[in-house]
Amino acid sequence: MKKANVVCLVMMGVTGAFFFIATCCYTPLMNYIVHLKMHQMMALGPDSYSFDYWKNPPLPVYFQLYMFDIVNPEEVLQGGQPSLVEKGPYTYRATLEKFNITFNTNRTVTYRQRQTFVFDRDRSVGWDNDTFTTVSAPLFTVGTLLQYQYPFLKDAVNVLLEGLEEKALIKVSVHDIFWGYPDPFLKLVKEVFDKLHLHNDLITGVFGYYMGKNATDDGLYTAFTGTDDLAKFLLVNYWNREHSLSYWSTKQANMLNGTDGSLFPPFVTKDRIVQYFDSNVFRSISMNFKEDSNVRGIPTLKFVVEDKEFANATINPANAGFCTPRDHCIPSGLLNCSAMGHGAPLYVSLPHFLGADPYYFNLVEGLHPDRQKHQPFFHLHAMTGVCLSAGRRYQLNIQMKEYPFLSKTNGLKLSYVPVLWINGQAEIDDRIKNLFQDQIESPLAAVNDFHYAMFGIGPAMMLIPLVILIRHKRRAKKKRTSNTNGHTVQNGTTTIAGETNGHTVRNGTTTIPDETSPLISNSDERDN
Repeated sequence: MKKANVVCLVMMGVTGAFFFIATCCYTPLMNYIVHLKMHQMMALGPDSYSFDYWKNPPLPVYFQLYMFDIVNPEEVLQGGQPSLVEKGPYTYRATLEKFNITFNTNRTVTYRQRQTFVFDRDRSVGWDNDTFTTVSAPLFTVGTLLQYQYPFLKDAVNVLLEGLEEKALIKVSVHDIFWGYPDPFLKLVKEVFDKLHLHNDLITGVFGYYMGKNATDDGLYTAFTGTDDLAKFLLVNYWNREHSLSYWSTKQANMLNGTDGSLFPPFVTKDRIVQYFDSNVFRSISMNFKEDSNVRGIPTLKFVVEDKEFANATINPANAGFCTPRDHCIPSGLLNCSAMGHGAPLYVSLPHFLGADPYYFNLVEGLHPDRQKHQPFFHLHAMTGVCLSAGRRYQLNIQMKEYPFLSKTNGLKLSYVPVLWINGQAEIDDRIKNLFQDQIESPLAAVNDFHYAMFGIGPAMMLIPLVILIRHKRRAKKKRTSNTNGHTVQNGTTTIAGETNGHTVRNGTTTIPDETSPLISNSDERDN
């Protein structure tokens, strides 16, 4: 092999080794660069990439209501079991906007988030003035508030109730049950409470499960910006100026964990427990990884709220603090929120009692839990922590039972009656998908492709010269071995053959026989 060829092969091998070594160093270097870039993009500040996305989330958000219509009201009033039929969705388009934003000197940000809802008929099964039959939450709320009051007050309220057409079951519209309606019974009870100088925030004469929550905010938040540590990005530190809640019976249950659910800390891994604080259920919620997924072609990790999140302390000891009163745990699946509902016997669960104890299914008919339809989920982009699709799902239930001092409840069977369930649905559209791919996904993919290319080129450039040199060495060895059998005259070079029997001319090459050849012997004999 020519010297120049050897030099080229050596240079190729050295270059390949350089690429391989550079690739090994490239991985931690690029990790550092990516983390640095993520810090610049995600750490919250007035000029950060994440600010506008966080302040005015661009994802279309739909608030879907599914109502449970009691189709056998007369049987229920006689002590029968409620039979339910689901009606929905009744959909509202939700707009989220953070305002009163203040960046604090301790690397936190204080803000409020306004939620505005507009009915979307095209995404609904009907108008929100459709009616359905459900339990009278005002009646059972008053019953709960009065059960430990003086007998004369119970009697006075019962007399007022007898003079009204109020029943344990009422027919009401979707709009009214959710946003509020004037209730004659509540109005009279308020007058009695006012005369006795009693006060309850729920006894106003108007009732609605989401009353006063349209075009308003859900409280004052203070969260970490992540400028000093991205692992703390947007984690809630205070809510309504309190570092923890006061509704539950243990410190752990009252903790503010996670973000507000709009964004999550970057670099999400499958072993992480993702948490968010949900003011609608007055507690923090934990989610666990379920599976790899994708949203409109963008790879994501799917996290879900598991059944154990609403299990009682016998199944999940960490939930002991959610037993109210303390050490009084109802069967798994429901969360007693009466303390937060100003005395209303309100219980929160997953839709259709998904994952709940069979006890509840024996009290009502018509529920069909489906994990695909009813389990809350978040699809998170692993690198950025951005949520590309989500479904916040929960169900509101009222405890219906007989109160001896309220005649309108006589004969009722104890039951936890589902009123409605909510699907807070959000997913990126094509515009957001293209923007996300152009600004985040494509650059990250290019970095990874370059990384893998270097990993392949380096070893290849080392291997190719090695293979060529080995093959050349083997051919040279084979040639030397074959040359030990004789001499050949080629191109002016003479090789004396050892086993030929005569003269042969081949391609201008003469083969001269050896002296021991029989041809020479015969010639000598003729000469003699």
